Amino acid sequence: MIKINRRKILKEFLRIGVSLAFVAGSVYFLRGRWMHALEALSQINVSLFAFIFLLFIFLNVLVALRLSIIIRAEKMKVSTGRVVYMSFVALFFNLFLPSSLGGDAVKAYYLGKDAGSTMKAISAIFVDRLVGLTTLMAVAFVSLPFFVIRFSNYQLPIVVAVIFSAFLFIIILFLNENLARKFKFISYLIPSEIGKQKLGQLYQAISQYRHSRTALFSGFLISIAVQMISIYMGYLIFKSLSVEIPFLVLFLVLPVTGIASMAPSLGGLGVREAALIYFISQYTTTAHAVAFALANDILIYGLGLVCGILYAVFGGRIRREPLKTYD
Repeated sequence: MIKINRRKILKEFLRIGVSLAFVAGSVYFLRGRWMHALEALSQINVSLFAFIFLLFIFLNVLVALRLSIIIRAEKMKVSTGRVVYMSFVALFFNLFLPSSLGGDAVKAYYLGKDAGSTMKAISAIFVDRLVGLTTLMAVAFVSLPFFVIRFSNYQLPIVVAVIFSAFLFIIILFLNENLARKFKFISYLIPSEIGKQKLGQLYQAISQYRHSRTALFSGFLISIAVQMISIYMGYLIFKSLSVEIPFLVLFLVLPVTGIASMAPSLGGLGVREAALIYFISQYTTTAHAVAFALANDILIYGLGLVCGILYAVFGGRIRREPLKTYD
């Protein structure tokens, strides 16, 4: 008899529902403007956009290298080439599969098999995400004073300040065991004992990275490079659309959009586009904001599709060197 996990089914319906709601809402509120947006998109500089696509591939390689550094900090025997390949495969799973088998789960499964420890792989991926998100928030927060001085719009800075404060608290919680014990009551929100045990194991595995300061610092430097390239890519997309927009705006809009796209959804679909259009339309026309969001989607889903083809051909088998596994 097949056991139905209602909680997982509800979670998937929530993710799908959020994406569909945002997509439907965007279509409705932008009715009558889509033709102008598509016309603006059709005027894109193709050669410049091709360069942006190559830059996007390089950006994802950098993200994978960050994960590789963090993995090696815990002595996990996984090659850099393997981590890069699985990171690209994960991009496809994040974008195209409407299930809980997301990109991080795929990476954890394959890299966990290679390293002989799924928990170590999960903790490394979590720390990698944490480093990336910390940098994302830091870039946005540092740019706040310059943004406030130049622009009279205070909505975006307030959003950044609130998110940064909450995130800073979470980081301190993970770095300070004594403080974490005071918030141990959070574990009571997890219904099963197995879930509580897994959460405890994950916290202990993550806390070990406090001693890997060189790896974390290297990851932080790579993340800064990733954010700078990402912002520069956004600027180039506007250039390819022949649109002038203050460069400083992107230092806040893109990080906030990146955080918003982490909301429960199908790889950020709908949420990401709605956030981009809402914030960017305050500094240019709505048609150009929509064109920018669509061009951004072409990059993301175009590369995701290529990664899906790679996985269809090679699966999880590509390795640049024999890998040692442990029981």
